[in-house]
Amino acid sequence: MALPWFLELLELPPHADERAVRRAYAVRVKIIDPATDPAAFARLREAYEAARAWVAEDDHDVAVELSPSAVEPTVETDAVEAEAAGDSTAAPAVVAVNPQEEALRLIDWLATRIAYGETSEIQRELEACTARLRLQYIDAPGIFEEVLIDRLARGLLRKRAYVFDLATQHFHWQEIGHLAALGPRGMWIEAVESQRMVWNGIAPIFRANRLSLIEGAEASKGALPEQIVRRWSEVRDDFRRFPSYLGLYLEPTRQQEWASRYDALPAPERQAIEAHPKQRRQGFFSLEWTPRVRGFLVVTITGLVVYLAVSTAELPQTAPTASRTHATSSAVVRAASDLDVTISESPAPGHDKRWIVVTLANRGPVTLYLDKALTPPMTPGTHLARPLFNIFDPHGVSVAFAHRAIPDPPRDPTTAFVRLEPGQTLSKSFDLDFDYKLIPGVTYRISYRQPVTRTILDKGTYVDSNVLTAKAAAHHADRALPPR
Repeated sequence: MALPWFLELLELPPHADERAVRRAYAVRVKIIDPATDPAAFARLREAYEAARAWVAEDDHDVAVELSPSAVEPTVETDAVEAEAAGDSTAAPAVVAVNPQEEALRLIDWLATRIAYGETSEIQRELEACTARLRLQYIDAPGIFEEVLIDRLARGLLRKRAYVFDLATQHFHWQEIGHLAALGPRGMWIEAVESQRMVWNGIAPIFRANRLSLIEGAEASKGALPEQIVRRWSEVRDDFRRFPSYLGLYLEPTRQQEWASRYDALPAPERQAIEAHPKQRRQGFFSLEWTPRVRGFLVVTITGLVVYLAVSTAELPQTAPTASRTHATSSAVVRAASDLDVTISESPAPGHDKRWIVVTLANRGPVTLYLDKALTPPMTPGTHLARPLFNIFDPHGVSVAFAHRAIPDPPRDPTTAFVRLEPGQTLSKSFDLDFDYKLIPGVTYRISYRQPVTRTILDKGTYVDSNVLTAKAAAHHADRALPPR
């Protein structure tokens, strides 16, 4: 009697028990890369489940004595048993040669769980991987994070948008200093967040329709269906404007395939596709306006204007309600109330009084956006590029800026703002004696206004800092170092 296909695939005898099935699966799952050969992985998983069901039946002979190697528990067996028992946090415990190999092995394991496991378990599995690495190697968690970013950016993981959001919280990608330490990878994360911010400004119905189309392309097996290929022009501009963010929904190779197949369509067909929505939008205005139609419209519009004028004149004159104004400005008001702006003298002993510290803190529940060019803590170095502070002497005379202000660069909304997450604080020290023409021994009043908004599409508002009174220190040959 021929063996069932699943026993042949796992190379198991008919009398194999469940332990042998798990061990055979553990050995074979390590030699399949689910990212490059998902069909083989799915086939192996199907064989594993079928074999477990087979050995669970009572009418199979399982009394044959197993060899010691089959009976003895192994590391791989324990990992698969934990998985079969529902403990998705138990990662395979294979000793790696170095931190790089260990991090890569766990990334591969996590990629498999993301692709074929439950979405609700991804966070727990991500935490399990990093916790395991922290116990073994100092450098491994950082390597794991970098490899995860690379695979997200290259589209080598499933459910990338969901994984990106989980990783943002897990690795604290909302912290500016951490992103700077990540180098180009941090710049990619910033690009994703900046593009997401602009994307969210699009009308929800358009966002939903476009994402539905993009996710349909991502979910397609094999070559893209013709009906999806023909709709490339609907999202083409979106991929140009939001390449990093939309890359979380459609991998780059799939984007290239979509674009190239659309470009391969006959030119008349592409022109007809792209002209069709224009015709729908312009259909009303492309009617043949006969003199009779034009006359009717003129009379109708004139009568409507007269009616509205008379009706308005008869209405009692009341003050306009502020409900709409309040609705449009409430978010801006909340943003201003959530931001705490403080100027203080340097707390470090031995430093001159001219050193001040600017601290920005988000006390609210949502993310705030600050204009980088007008936010002192975002100034490179310890000196200002433009006069951000208001400084007055005892007579109320404004103190002049000591340098020529650097003109603002061309503004790109996707990169001109810095995100300040709830509970996050930005702080930096400045040497005002270098940036302003201060007179030693004179007491000055120092303040500034910080622009803030809840989205980059809002007009925004300003938050005034406290007024700091400080005396300029005497000049000396050795300038104080910035506070540490």
